[in-house]
Amino acid sequence: LPTLYHGTVASLILPCAVGNAIVAGGVYGLVDLACGGPSSSSDSVNKVLRNPLITGSGIGATVGYVAPHYLYGPVMENLYAMDGMSQSMHYVMGFPFATEVSVATGAVAGLIL
Repeated sequence: LPTLYHGTVASLILPCAVGNAIVAGGVYGLVDLACGGPSSSSDSVNKVLRNPLITGSGIGATVGYVAPHYLYGPVMENLYAMDGMSQSMHYVMGFPFATEVSVATGAVAGLIL
């Protein structure tokens, strides 16, 4: 992938991957903390957390909403010094079905992972 189209594709994917990682790591950490951490003794909480339909899809959908709306633009601005990318991402996500597609893709990816 880094050599595809002389690296231009990889440079576009990097800010998205960084934004997704920040959101996913933060949400997984918050869910784990809210449920008592890794040594939680509650069987019902552990059963819910091990269900990929709930945790995987839910966290994936959260990433699919939060990262494009709030992180892709600032990450691109800071990583590549591209002024105005936050406004551009808000414009892109304002297209019909852009948010829905992003959230559905995140949910499916979270379920698979």
